[in-house]
Amino acid sequence: MPGKASASKKKSQQLKRNPKKKADEEEVGFSEKEVRNTAKRNKNHLKRLSSEGQTEHLRQIKITSKKRKTWHSLSKSTREHLLAIIESAVIAVLSNSIREKEQIQYHLNFLKKRLLQRCETLKVPPKKLKDLTTVSSLLKMETVQNRTNEEGLALLQEETDKIVETVESVTGNIQRLKNKIQILTSEVEEEEEKVKQMFHMDSSRVLSLPELPQNSLKAPTLQVYGAVMNINRGNPFQKEVVLDSWPDFKAVITRRWREAETDDLDHYTNAYAVFYKDVGAYRQLLEERDVINWDQVFQIQGLQSELYDVTQAVANSKQLDVKLASFMAVRFSPVSTLPDTSFLMESPPRLTYLSVADADLLNQTWSRGGNEQCLRYITKLISCFPSVCVRDEKGNPVSWSITDQFATMCHGYTLPEHRRKGYSRLVALTLARKLQSRGFPSQGNVLDDNMASITLLKSVHAEFLPCRFHRLILTPAALSGHIRL
Repeated sequence: MPGKASASKKKSQQLKRNPKKKADEEEVGFSEKEVRNTAKRNKNHLKRLSSEGQTEHLRQIKITSKKRKTWHSLSKSTREHLLAIIESAVIAVLSNSIREKEQIQYHLNFLKKRLLQRCETLKVPPKKLKDLTTVSSLLKMETVQNRTNEEGLALLQEETDKIVETVESVTGNIQRLKNKIQILTSEVEEEEEKVKQMFHMDSSRVLSLPELPQNSLKAPTLQVYGAVMNINRGNPFQKEVVLDSWPDFKAVITRRWREAETDDLDHYTNAYAVFYKDVGAYRQLLEERDVINWDQVFQIQGLQSELYDVTQAVANSKQLDVKLASFMAVRFSPVSTLPDTSFLMESPPRLTYLSVADADLLNQTWSRGGNEQCLRYITKLISCFPSVCVRDEKGNPVSWSITDQFATMCHGYTLPEHRRKGYSRLVALTLARKLQSRGFPSQGNVLDDNMASITLLKSVHAEFLPCRFHRLILTPAALSGHIRL
């Protein structure tokens, strides 16, 4: 085997002459083997993690050969940038490694070389073929965005803390309000008990006044008392009572519900009744906001002497015109028996009551009437309150009297051709008895110069009260040209 011996001898001589080359080849062989072993260990490690369910995000995706045909190779600039990134990583690793530094460096360089070789032939989808040189700028942008997000989160946290403080404060206020409401509820319940001791309520929870003996009523209270009685009897005119204080009140005003006031020119229906024990308390009520609707034409009725002066003073400050009408106030004595109607038995006239069909006749004959508001008002009175009339043989009213919203007898009238027949006396006494039977005070008023009515009232023993009845009609300047009084 001279050939083989010669070759072996030759190779031995070369190694002796270049021992460094042999060491390098051995080192290379060792390194390549080590790399392969490392890759094999990593692959086995991944398989083990996968079997343990820890690498669900490292799933392999199969790509068809048809899609691979559209892929492109990485650009040169991308590979160069990738090389720069790898070298930076190598330097970073070597700077932290002290032992076996040369072996680690060789190992990393070998990995770098293999990766770059692979990148030269690697093909990727067109959508993902982007220059890696933009990674740094993207990283900077993401860093700036991250910093901005952190600042935004800090501000949001501050705002959240403020909101939490506000909510806690509101919760505390709500609790304090609940405590106050409980206290007020207890106070209201106590006041209700006091009211129940002074008044009584019906099944519908409507406040009622006890029926008082007619002789116990003080004259100045008659208007207010009549209004309250109508409130307790169905409240057809939708009224309410306003007091300056309770239970020790010093002034009372009855008024219509504000939502029921549909015509600002209707001073017949927009009416107030007043009683006071202290005129200063009455003035204070007038000056209070929302007690009186000063933007409409309205009337105030009462039986006290200071009513006009105090009301005019407040009305002048609000630029309203005030017109006063004053009457003698009267109250009928109790009518125990029915009036004599025997004279009607021998003649066609008959005693009955009015109907809404008669409203137009009453509107035409009333000194305060002759307009649309009065016609509507009389129709309402006839349909809601007691009335009496005498009708002729054709069924037409010839003498009558009605009751207003304050339980006052009003508009007693007899047609001129039927006077001096006793109709007015019969009508007045019949209506007074009807009101008394229902618990109302049978009150009225008469002008000082109406001698016929005064004579009639004296003949039936009506009581002329020491006070006078006052009716004030108030008109805002803006409506002065639109109203007929």
